[in-house]
Amino acid sequence: MALKFAPPKASFDAMPVRTLQELLKLQYESADFYELPFFYELDYENYTRDFVFYDTMLAPFPSGSSLLEFGAGSGRLLLRNLFRGYQCSGVEPSLPMLNTLRSKANTHSLNTANLSLYCQDAEGFIESPAAQRHAPFEAVILGFNTVQHIHLEEALLKVFRYSKQNMARGGTLLMDFTAPCYQDMSLGIREWGRPFEHHDQEGRTWVTYDHASYDETSDVLTTRFRFVANDAVKGKELRITQRMWRPQEIDFLLRCAGLKNVHFFEHDAETKAGWGCSHFFVQAF
Repeated sequence: MALKFAPPKASFDAMPVRTLQELLKLQYESADFYELPFFYELDYENYTRDFVFYDTMLAPFPSGSSLLEFGAGSGRLLLRNLFRGYQCSGVEPSLPMLNTLRSKANTHSLNTANLSLYCQDAEGFIESPAAQRHAPFEAVILGFNTVQHIHLEEALLKVFRYSKQNMARGGTLLMDFTAPCYQDMSLGIREWGRPFEHHDQEGRTWVTYDHASYDETSDVLTTRFRFVANDAVKGKELRITQRMWRPQEIDFLLRCAGLKNVHFFEHDAETKAGWGCSHFFVQAF
């Protein structure tokens, strides 16, 4: 049975989308991307390209198995697993995102007795008493580029070691990430891209476009997403900073953490999207 969280969309605005030149003339208020879940949901709520990988890898584990997800966000992946009967622990540093997750779980009458949420970053969780509360885990998940929000090698190694040490017998670590593509990123700057249309649950048309800068020396990508309702004179500019890990770095850190069986899967549908980067799914145990 498919689980769809978004209610039916209302009819869309008939007003034509403004040009990039018109949008650049508007005023924008700045905020952190994850502090305003409405816009995150607008952009990613219907993203499903990772479902096949996670569904396939979790299929051997029966209902009631214990899962831990770092970077649970607003629950796009976690709530899917909760619906399937897993015991789900979610770690997420943004309180607004966790509040959205809780709201969706209640709205869809999911079994919240099987849900534990922690408003902490990965390192803070690992160092807290809660880190052992639901261990061991059949699966530890760093879904949808979560690894890119952990910028330091020692911090990521700490997460991998915790995952290995608290993995149940026969368990696995699952993750996905976007690797840097130097041919496209070496220019350092991607100017404001062409606008895309989104439609919220009330049928309003929103336009989003972005600007990205990339530092080759640190592999840090900084992106500014702009959102504006098509009939508005002001919008929101949301910032996000990500470490673009090389597959070789991920493989090395996983093996240093004691995860000797590491398998990479490249997602063809993601290749050459956006920056022209490859998107990888990883299983390690």
